[in-house]
Amino acid sequence: MSLRAWFKRFDVDKNSTTETITNECFSFLGSCEELSVEDKKYLNELGYSDGEISEIEEIMDEK
Repeated sequence: MSLRAWFKRFDVDKNSTTETITNECFSFLGSCEELSVEDKKYLNELGYSDGEISEIEEIMDEK
């Protein structure tokens, strides 16, 4: 499932916190692989800055 499809399924939007996204992401997907270019573009469309996207990636790397 793509990140975009996952966000729509769980109604994640730009008001969701980075922590909420990563916690929900790991509980649902078990383990996220790295974000694709398309995933990053989608997060930008939702209003996430490159810095916030980097934070999400750092948390994903720790898991």
